[in-house]
Order: sequence, then structure tokens, then C-alpha cells
Amino acid sequence: TVVFVQYSLGHNEDEDEFEAELANFMDQKLPPSTQVLGGSTMSLQCAWFPKNAASSKGVARQTTLDCRNRFERCEVALLAATFPEAKARAYHVMPKGAAKNNTSESDEEYSYSDMEDEDEENLLPDETQAKGGYGQTTKGGPPAAKTSSEDQLNELLNLEPAPKVVVVYDADRGSTTARVISKIQEAYPEAAIVGGVVMGRRVVAKRGQGALSNGRGVGALAISGNAPLFAMTCPFTGCVKTAEKTVATCMKSAAEMAAEKCQSILGALLFTCNARGSHMFGRDAKDAALFKAQFPRAPLMGFYAAGEIGPQVEDGAEHAFLRGNACLQGFTAVFGLFLVPSKHMPSAAFQRAMLHGEVQEAFADTR
Repeated sequence: TVVFVQYSLGHNEDEDEFEAELANFMDQKLPPSTQVLGGSTMSLQCAWFPKNAASSKGVARQTTLDCRNRFERCEVALLAATFPEAKARAYHVMPKGAAKNNTSESDEEYSYSDMEDEDEENLLPDETQAKGGYGQTTKGGPPAAKTSSEDQLNELLNLEPAPKVVVVYDADRGSTTARVISKIQEAYPEAAIVGGVVMGRRVVAKRGQGALSNGRGVGALAISGNAPLFAMTCPFTGCVKTAEKTVATCMKSAAEMAAEKCQSILGALLFTCNARGSHMFGRDAKDAALFKAQFPRAPLMGFYAAGEIGPQVEDGAEHAFLRGNACLQGFTAVFGLFLVPSKHMPSAAFQRAMLHGEVQEAFADTR
């Protein structure tokens, strides 16, 4: 199980107190092996199913679209997914010295570390590291285990099997972020890498029952195995009407391509530029609304980003179901689309064969 979490603290919330409550909630409510990635996004764009959402007999209920932008009170959104045939692992990559001096320089040299499993041994002797060697602080869970920066970098960039998906939440934005993305893409050229820069400049990551790591830096969730997520990048070429049409066309193309593969869109993550709001489109959450219009029964969670991470596309190229060529971009809308096989009846030939014992022949004919 993987969980993506986005939150805004509002004007009167204490970051440490809130994130301690968040860690406590995760420990109590989520399965022990859950991998968590998220950040302080300062905005929420969600297509979700309210508790009182009604559904007609035989008709699936539709989502409700909510957009909260720089709101005053604290609010949280979570998107959970289970991949029975995949393995996920959460990481928190942060600048050296951030845990000690909370530096705000975006070009700090980075160290690499991750949330270790609770049964790891050899605890860090250094007091600062024991409080959170891979983040500014840790909330709940057992202490972090001792691992060197080089070891963690090697683990992240040498996973076996190679991850099919890497989701990134960045709290710094700068040349260091671009280098981290470049390293991940170089290590896994066929991976779908999506993400965004969070406006609240804090990321959170959690591995199973381990401690919650939070603070500056880059959070990443790598998923290997059967991970049906693909990227889709919708660029802005200078014309608002064209930008809207591009997203609508990409949504339609994604639906058609999924149908051709006998699949359907299960849900999506959205990382859209903070400039693609009401000043550009005349309304908030336009990109999310276009997704909902095409996929009214699929949940979505996203936010306005200060930079988007996804495949760079050439003019005229197919934008749906992309992998590889990821980089930090601007003025784009990047979608991470989760796909699942659609339920369908066996072919008529296969059903007839079942009745007459000709399964092997029919199976060969359908391949």
C-alpha cells in the first residue's frame, strides 16, 4: 500500500505539532507496511467521493471536485493505492546541514538517506542524526538506523528490479533538484517519473512503522514490479485556449489508449504550475476539472506547484502514457495516471470452447 498526502497548515497551525498528529494518525490507521510520501502544498485539488455521494442502481457514483488554495484552516488530503504485485520504498533526500542549521540555500550539497525498516540495527550515535538523520525531525516510530549517504544514494539509484515509477515531492527547487531528477532518470531511463515542487517547502516521507521524516529536500517513492502508472505532460505554448485544448485532447487520448488496451483509469496525481490558476483560465483547478470531465468516476489528488517534474515532450508528440525523459519544468500540467485492467467477459469463441472442451485451441486463436 502506498499513500500520498498533501496538506496546508493554515495561519495558526504549528508545523511540528501538526506533523506529530499526522504521524500518529498514520501509525494507527494505515497498514504496517504502508509507504508514505507527501508535502506541505498550500493548495489541494481533489476529485473525490464524499460520504453522502449517492449512486443510482447499477450506475457508479461520480466524484466531486474541490479546490482549496492558500486556505486559512488546516486541511489534509490523502490518496491511497494498493499494488499486490509491486514493491514500494520511500526516501527523503535532503541537503547536508539542513537538519542542524535549517539552511535555506537551494544549492546546498545533498546527502541521501531513507526511512529504514523498524527492525534495522546499529542506531546512529550522533544526537542530531538520532533525532532524524534523513530529515529535520522525525515523528513517531522507532529511531532511524545508521546508513551512510553513499550507501543510500547507491540504494536509490541501484534498485533491483528497477522501479517502473518514481513519484517526487520537492521542497527546495534549484540546481540540486534538477541533478537529483537527472540521476534518477539516468539510473532508470524507462521509469515514469512525476512530481512537483511543494509551495510549503516541507516534504514528509514514511516507511512502514518507521519514523516520519520531514523537512526540506526531496521526497521520493519508488515503485517496482507491476506498477500501472504512466506520466502525461501537458505543456503551455503561450496560448491559453491552446493550453486548455491540449489538456482536453490528452485526456481523451488517454481514455482511448486505455480502452484499446482493455484498461481503465483508476485515478491520478496532478502537479500543475501555480500560474495555471484563475489568472490564466478564469477559474481555479481547470486542469483537474478537465480530468474530471473525461473521467468522472476516477479520483484525483493534486496541487499548484512551483515547478513540475515529468517527461519533456516535443511539439506534436503523443502526450499520453509517457515514460522516461523527465526533468524539472514550468507552466506545465503533469499527470500520473494509474491504470487497471477493465472487467470484461471472455470472447464468444472462448465461451464456446469452454462448453466443448476446446480451451487450448481457443486460447491459441485469441493470442
